Amino acid sequence: RDITSRQATERLLRENESRLRSVVEALPIPCAINDPQGNISYLNPAFIETYGYDRQDIPDLQSWWPKAYPDPAYREAVIAQWLAHLEKAQREGEKFEPIEVDIRCKDGRTSRTIGFASPLQDASASMLVSLIDVTEQRLAQAEIEAHREHLQELVEERSREIIELNRKLEQRAAEAESANRAKSSFLANMSHEIRTPMNAILGITHILQREVAEPAQLEKLEKLGKSAQRLLGILNDILDLSKIAAG
Repeated sequence: RDITSRQATERLLRENESRLRSVVEALPIPCAINDPQGNISYLNPAFIETYGYDRQDIPDLQSWWPKAYPDPAYREAVIAQWLAHLEKAQREGEKFEPIEVDIRCKDGRTSRTIGFASPLQDASASMLVSLIDVTEQRLAQAEIEAHREHLQELVEERSREIIELNRKLEQRAAEAESANRAKSSFLANMSHEIRTPMNAILGITHILQREVAEPAQLEKLEKLGKSAQRLLGILNDILDLSKIAAG
């Protein structure tokens, strides 16, 4: 009876393993099955297509590590991280925390990959490793980030240009205002300096017109007075224009 039960259990395990392999075989993502001794017992077609390695190339993890991670320092870091995540998942009974790594493909390409691992519920205590190639997504993200940084640089550059332009405009406005004040002050002073003697000329002309009796002299004094009046009017007009320009 024990033999029959054991045979039934073994048959059930084989059937489950066969169904699992059929499912993994059809998966579009790269998958591998590793046993506790570090042997790679299975690679699905998506794995071979993505990374180029078959089981002849990587029969075990000792063959996989140096091919996938040719740089010794990086390889040691990846192995340490992988084992630490495995140990944590087994110790705490939690899911394996994915890791993101750069895998060197057989053709020399580098694939940015997120790796997952989950134990198989079978007698072999094997591990199903599934890998997701995110190279294109990371390249697209890097390109978007580069465009964002470039746009940010353009915005900052344009902001600096606007600030500098505003500074120059403010400086020119201040210079123009200072020039207007200087011009107004000059015109006011000039008007005062000229109107004072002009008023004196008009006053003397008026006095002489009352004292002089000769018609010829009176005519000359009249012309002098009219000319002085016109000059005084021009001075007043200049002063008014300077006030308008100054606001």
